[in-house]
Amino acid sequence: MTKFRILAEQSEFSIHGRSSLHPLHAKTNALDGFLNIELLPDNRPDLSKPIRGRLEVDITNLKSGNPLYDLEAHRRVNTQRYPKITIDLLDAREVEPLRRYHVTGNINFRGLSRPIEGELKVIARADGTFEVSGTQKLDSRDFGLDPPKLLGLKVYSDFVAELKLVAELVYGQ
Repeated sequence: MTKFRILAEQSEFSIHGRSSLHPLHAKTNALDGFLNIELLPDNRPDLSKPIRGRLEVDITNLKSGNPLYDLEAHRRVNTQRYPKITIDLLDAREVEPLRRYHVTGNINFRGLSRPIEGELKVIARADGTFEVSGTQKLDSRDFGLDPPKLLGLKVYSDFVAELKLVAELVYGQ
């Protein structure tokens, strides 16, 4: 079994939403996690064996650049009670060898778990690390969050989560 760990300082999780007045963006690099995978002799993942991974996003560090927006977002999400989003990887299949993978898993946010699936792009970097990236459209109402409406400002419930991870080998077979 080969284990990889996330390099938080080179990784980023961001969300992109919309309101009736302007776009909304927030990001953090407060990420932690791992990927356990069997590798074939040519260093491709052995997808016939179980793949497991977990990503933890510390959303108490999610910042938009506007302290008032951040304060309200943290209050609405209740980051004191629910400080993290976790995503568990349960399965992957190759779409394009060593480049793109269709993945399935669960996302846990605000005490609710929902299935998630999407596509991740993987790039092997010259320094021996690899970069994983992808986007996923989500709806805040699926996690018990109704968007605010206040004085003519409407925040829409759909948003895009964007992920860029850099991971390094911790130990090999």
